[in-house]
Amino acid sequence: MARLPYATPAEFAELMRQSGPTERTPASNAFRMLAHEPSVGAQLLRLVLALLTETDLDTRLRELVILRVAQRCDGT
Repeated sequence: MARLPYATPAEFAELMRQSGPTERTPASNAFRMLAHEPSVGAQLLRLVLALLTETDLDTRLRELVILRVAQRCDGT
């Protein structure tokens, strides 16, 4: 359960409009939290999407890095 309420669908739509992600971008809970402040959330979402889609890092290696960071941060 989230400690803060998720953004409304209208707030989430505004975040998506400002950040310009592709249609395939999932409506994850993290993105719904960013929608509380679309001006900041849109910039962060652009950065995350650029890191995931516009880098030269091999996709398999990128996924291993993500898993390692989650492990090091005690992510579940």
